[in-house]
Amino acid sequence: MHSELPLSAFELKNVKDPTIRAFYEETLEHLDAASLMFDMLREYWLMGEVFAFLTWSDKFGTFTKAELLIPERVKITTTPFSEENDPYIYEYLMDMEVLKHVSNLDLKQLPAEISIALQEGRNLRLSSQNLLTMMRKSCPYDERGTSVILRVFRELIYESKIMEAMYAVADRWISPKEIWKIGDANFIPDQQQLNDFRQMLLDAENQPQFTLVTHGLVSVDIVGAAGKWPNLQSEYEWVEKRVLAGLFLNKALIHGEGPTYATANVGYRALMSRYLAVRAKLERAWKEKVFLPIALANQFYETEASELSHKIRKPYAERIPCIPDFEWRHKADLLDDQSYRNLLLQLRSRGELPLEVIVDAIGYDPEYIKDGLEKEVGTILDPAFREFQRRLMEENIKGIPKPASVSKGGLDSAVYKDVMKMNTEEFFKNASSVIGAGKVEEYIKEVDSVIPDDAKFCLPTRGLHGKAEAVKEATKVRNPYILRIAAELGEDRLRSVLGKSDVYSRILDALGRDPITEHQELHGKFVSKEKRKGEKKK
Repeated sequence: MHSELPLSAFELKNVKDPTIRAFYEETLEHLDAASLMFDMLREYWLMGEVFAFLTWSDKFGTFTKAELLIPERVKITTTPFSEENDPYIYEYLMDMEVLKHVSNLDLKQLPAEISIALQEGRNLRLSSQNLLTMMRKSCPYDERGTSVILRVFRELIYESKIMEAMYAVADRWISPKEIWKIGDANFIPDQQQLNDFRQMLLDAENQPQFTLVTHGLVSVDIVGAAGKWPNLQSEYEWVEKRVLAGLFLNKALIHGEGPTYATANVGYRALMSRYLAVRAKLERAWKEKVFLPIALANQFYETEASELSHKIRKPYAERIPCIPDFEWRHKADLLDDQSYRNLLLQLRSRGELPLEVIVDAIGYDPEYIKDGLEKEVGTILDPAFREFQRRLMEENIKGIPKPASVSKGGLDSAVYKDVMKMNTEEFFKNASSVIGAGKVEEYIKEVDSVIPDDAKFCLPTRGLHGKAEAVKEATKVRNPYILRIAAELGEDRLRSVLGKSDVYSRILDALGRDPITEHQELHGKFVSKEKRKGEKKK
């Protein structure tokens, strides 16, 4: 659990150049970073230290392989007064048994450093630049890490002893002792009689329906472990509490038990705080040992706006390497403080707090949010742009004259054509690029010619005026102009014209019907209905 909960799916952020970000992502994919991080945290907690050896490729300018080393085979020597950032010398204890199974030809195929170390029988010196290390130290001056299991090692041994005792008790419960008594003070059986009776009992063990008929001087006592052993369950529960406390856990988190939610939440938040610290330590190790060498080798540096505008470069000593940050998919689940964020949002809504504080509270970089908002300005993702479109649609609808005949049965032909052609300019333009503007004009005139001038039509919607969604439905899905052109385009070309429009599938469904014939039938029904109304009035 300590290895799984701190991690989740992640992305790289704060890298503006997509080429550089793709290079980093490809490196992580080759290293299988997700699995490697999980294995590193597992070794970190169980062994107290982890050593991942990274193989560098000058050809590709990045790390191409990563493998975990056995901690027991890594020898560490401290150099306390060294000027290097890493005051340790790492050596790998070579297994000389390998020489018995490897020929001289195989030795030549190994890297030169490994081959020489095996032949000379000495340790292999490891470069700190190729080692990705994490240590869980009890003190800063310790050379080696300490396993978290050592915190509860004595309790685990005691628990093992308790389990053995409980096994012994269980055995006595399963097979209690039987004591048979024969005779009394006046009758003492001899050895032959005792042997015969014992044999009779042994023969009766495999006979479920065995019946014993004898005199009254025979009795039996069954002796078990009931009441004769101490209650080990309380000892086991005491050890369990000690182990959970030593591993930063509690019953509420493991079993869902606990007196109150508030009590369980305190332990949960304390554990998540530990996980955040460990994950930050993991991120720092990857940035220093993986991303920084890649950035320096490939000259990945951050570029400021002043450099682009003046077309100059800063000196290398002043340039900052372009190192990405981790964007965890479930970062908020580790320490979710909803009430705190709600308070910040309320202060922001009253204009008493800058947006940068809100962005930082939810774990995002302000520059990343700013760049994203700038890209959305004027697009469908911009709420202000969507509101502008909605109001523009309402203004266009209000500008359409409402004939008196609408309330009495339908739209006049001229008004119906205007409504059907509204908001179709973009469709006509896209279709013209596919089949030509001349063809589009031809199909528009064809539809105009088949709609009678004296016809009246009812739109397939209710509440036309002021309903933008209804007008979109009426002017696109059941539009005779669009349906006529769509029939000529076909499914593939229609998809390219409409793109990801939400009416694409409904237009395809409407193509199965003849819109002109359907409107003529509706017109005929309308005329018949008007005649019946006139006859009733007469």
